[in-house]
Amino acid sequence: MGCVDDPIPPLTIALMGDPQLHMVEDSLANVRTAMDDILNVGYDLLVPLGDLVHNRAEYYADYDELILARSTGPVYSVAGNADRNAGLDAYHEATGLPLNYGVRVRGIRLLFMSVTETSGGHNHICHIGPEQLAWLTAELDADTTSTTVVFVHAPLFETTFRSGDRSHLPPPMSLYLFESPQ
Repeated sequence: MGCVDDPIPPLTIALMGDPQLHMVEDSLANVRTAMDDILNVGYDLLVPLGDLVHNRAEYYADYDELILARSTGPVYSVAGNADRNAGLDAYHEATGLPLNYGVRVRGIRLLFMSVTETSGGHNHICHIGPEQLAWLTAELDADTTSTTVVFVHAPLFETTFRSGDRSHLPPPMSLYLFESPQ
């Protein structure tokens, strides 16, 4: 009789988009509510997808209190355009994470890349830059068989309502990953 492998349990990733602490008056309460909901659902890891704070490094203390300290699992994040405005060194100090990195969880490769520059109206066209793009290419070329998920702050070009040339619209106007149309 042959061996039967135990099935690998599913991987549950909780995504949190743009907590942007202190952008609006209700942002702290909204993040508390979001974390309550996430904790009730359960997850294996939490991924805030950038804009952890709104443009100021001192707001990372609230990120630590409201998200990092409350999380019951690992937290992996990327820096968004507002984190860039707060300072990428401050982002690194607050999260302990580099701008780009990869982890493997249950055989799934997770790759994370941060915004390093911005352009366009209101600085919402997000750049990862040539160094991270080269890193991503090398990572993908080195392993073409693993299931891979790539995390970045901005959407790919023309995949959401604002992710293209929307310069005629009110702010935030265009919002997309600069490198994606290439």
